[in-house]
Amino acid sequence: MEHLKNLLAGARQVLVLNPADAYIRPRGGFAQDAEALRGDSRRVAADLNRATKTHGQPVDHRKA
Repeated sequence: MEHLKNLLAGARQVLVLNPADAYIRPRGGFAQDAEALRGDSRRVAADLNRATKTHGQPVDHRKA
């Protein structure tokens, strides 16, 4: 009986018999993600530049 339940559960997921639970793909989702990633990278770069200016140039211990 458990095998039949598992088979029906898998078929329901494949066929999406319950549309209320279905994932709705947002329009322009990739573009939104790309824009968010660009904003994050700008923010990280600005923070790194600010830290470098505040604390001086990075120290290279290999030159000692």
